[in-house]
Amino acid sequence: AAKEIAAKRGLRASFCTRPFAVNEVCNGGHTNFSLWKKDTQEKKNLSGDGEGGVSPLAKKFLDGVLAHAAALEAICAPTPCCYCRHGKWAPTR
Repeated sequence: AAKEIAAKRGLRASFCTRPFAVNEVCNGGHTNFSLWKKDTQEKKNLSGDGEGGVSPLAKKFLDGVLAHAAALEAICAPTPCCYCRHGKWAPTR
């Protein structure tokens, strides 16, 4: 419906992260993570006294996220437009 409403008003609606070659604000998204204890369904506190104010559990979790960051791109940035929007550090070839 959004595309039809926009067209009636002489506009163009797009849900692409960067539909035009512009250096302005674009659509985006983010992912939230939380850790839960499986047997009690208790949410784990990730803050602590470690480096950066995180707990040892949080450090292990973040280590795993970073270790699998390339594979996570398939979920977090499924199209070339999404991937390239990550900035100049994202390879395009």
